[in-house]
Amino acid sequence: MESIAEAAAVVVERLEEAGIAATIDNRDFNPPGVYVAAPTILFSQLDGYKATFDLFCAVPNAGRSEALQQLSDLVIATRAVWGTDAAYPIELLVPDQTDPLPAYRLPVTVQITTK
Repeated sequence: MESIAEAAAVVVERLEEAGIAATIDNRDFNPPGVYVAAPTILFSQLDGYKATFDLFCAVPNAGRSEALQQLSDLVIATRAVWGTDAAYPIELLVPDQTDPLPAYRLPVTVQITTK
């Protein structure tokens, strides 16, 4: 990967290959699924940089107990793809959604190599 856009496409592609609905475009986000936010960039290497994407696993707001069951399955499936070490509960507010969505934020770091 040589660009942020390529890295984002790889993140989405790997999730979709595992059968998880995913997008980087908030206009296309339709829960349950994973919204991939633009990454934080760390320029600490001579031959590239690291991009940390926040993967927001979110489900419709259908009550806490139902949401937790759906989120549990989605978070476990997402972790199986990326092997992240942590998941942080949040209420995700997405444009064009009327209410915040029950969600977990999973940070995932990928290496971007420059030529």
